[in-house]
Amino acid sequence: MEKKKLKRMITWSTILVETVLAAIGMAVHIIYDVSYLLVCFCLFPLMLLAMILLSKYFSKGKWKDSMDELERECEEEERREEKKVEKSNVTLMWIVLIVCMIIAVGDTIEITGRIILRSYGGNPVKELLPEVFGPLTMAICAVFIVIILFNVNRNRVFDHTNVKMIYGVGVTLIISTMLQNEIWDSTLMVPNSTVAIYFCLLGMFIIFLGKLFEIAIKIKKENDMTV
Repeated sequence: MEKKKLKRMITWSTILVETVLAAIGMAVHIIYDVSYLLVCFCLFPLMLLAMILLSKYFSKGKWKDSMDELERECEEEERREEKKVEKSNVTLMWIVLIVCMIIAVGDTIEITGRIILRSYGGNPVKELLPEVFGPLTMAICAVFIVIILFNVNRNRVFDHTNVKMIYGVGVTLIISTMLQNEIWDSTLMVPNSTVAIYFCLLGMFIIFLGKLFEIAIKIKKENDMTV
C-alpha cells in the first residue's frame, strides 16, 4: 500500500515541479521578452536539482523502505527488459544468418550446376571461379556467426572464442575482397574497386568491434576478480 502511495507522490511531485518551472519560464518569457528556448535551457539545471532533492527526500525517513523496494523492482524490471532485448537480438541474428545461408546454398547449387554443364560441354570451368568467392565468403562468415550464437545460447557471451569468431568474420571479408580485387577485374561480390574499399572498411570495422569486445571481456574479468 505504501509503495503505491509512494509512486503516486513521486508522480505528482514531478508534475508539480515541472508545472511550476514551466510557469516560471513562461512568465520570464512574456515579461522580459526572452527566448523561451533560452529560458528552458536555464531552467533545466533547476529541474535536475529539484529531482535530486525529491529523490533524497523520499530515500530518507518513513519512505526509505518503500523507496528501496521500488528501486529493486526497477532494477529487476530493467534486467527483464535487457533479457528480452538480448533474446530479440539473438533471434534477429538467427534470421539474418538463415537468410545468408539460404542465399549461399542457393548460389552454390546454381554455380555447381553451371560447373557440371560446362565440364560436359567442354567449356573452361575457371571462368566461374570469380562467382564462387561470394557464396564461399558468406558461408565462412556464417559458420563464425553460428559459433557465436551457439555460445550466446549457452550463456557464454563474454568468451574469448566469440572474439576470435568476430576477428574471423572481419579477416575473411578483407582477404576475400582483396583476392577478388587483385585477381579479377570484376566479380559478383566485388564488381569494382569502390565496392572493394567498402568491404575492406567493413571488415576493419568488424575487427575493431572484436577488439572492443576483447577489452570488455578483460574489464569484466578484472571486476569479477575484484568483487
